[in-house]
Amino acid sequence: MTRDRKFHIAHVTGHVFWWVFVVALLFPEISGGTVSGATVYQGAYQPLRDSGHTLTMWTDYRPSDGFCPGTALAAVALAVVVIAAIIEAAVVHRQTQGWITVAVPLFAGLAIWNAVPGCGSPRTAGLFALPIVLLAVAAREIWARGYAPRPS
Repeated sequence: MTRDRKFHIAHVTGHVFWWVFVVALLFPEISGGTVSGATVYQGAYQPLRDSGHTLTMWTDYRPSDGFCPGTALAAVALAVVVIAAIIEAAVVHRQTQGWITVAVPLFAGLAIWNAVPGCGSPRTAGLFALPIVLLAVAAREIWARGYAPRPS
């Protein structure tokens, strides 16, 4: 496999899994998690409760309190993004730009992870999280599409 082909595969893989990561964190309800096991979409669905106000039915089968498949999927996707960035950096043979190629998606991903409310405990308010997510996505996209080194 040629250097260009390796780079292209790593680059495309990084882009795809970057968006899997972002979507999995932003929409935990879609992937099976709910915030604190309470309600989804502010009252559209109320889980069944018995007279003691404990959750019954579907919540009895949840793996654990706070488990969210979206969070696990996001962690795997971020790991794949970082591995793809490492492969891109190794293929281009430019050390400084290679470190930046790995650092930008890693730090942008960690910023999004800390800004977005999770599946059990919100970390920041929605309007405060929005600029952090937008700046992190912009930083990763600008570097990956505009400034990241390419094999020559």
